[in-house]
Amino acid sequence: MWVDAGHNAHAAGSALAQWIEPTRAFSGATVAIIGMRARKDADTFLATLGPYVDKVITVPLSEAHVPPKELAERARKLGLKASAAPSLRHAMQNAARFPEPLVLICGSFLLAAEALAAE
Repeated sequence: MWVDAGHNAHAAGSALAQWIEPTRAFSGATVAIIGMRARKDADTFLATLGPYVDKVITVPLSEAHVPPKELAERARKLGLKASAAPSLRHAMQNAARFPEPLVLICGSFLLAAEALAAE
């Protein structure tokens, strides 16, 4: 599992992709758990990260955010396999259903902080 506050196209295309690409061969599905603030360019972030992930699970944030169902729909319109979860905890449970998943939690500093605070 990797937790990263990356939330823009540059982060998705460089830092996150550079982490995913070499580790992908040693894992099962690559699952991105994503929460995005409303003021961010979610479509560009999703489009840039999309080629590197097998599944997107969207989650809510504690502040103004793109609703998970809407974010998942936007991901699907970009050709990604996506679903919405009501919380980070539920998203992690969904990701754990994949055999040997490589899990990336990203899209917001708020989500990264929530993930790091989780027990």
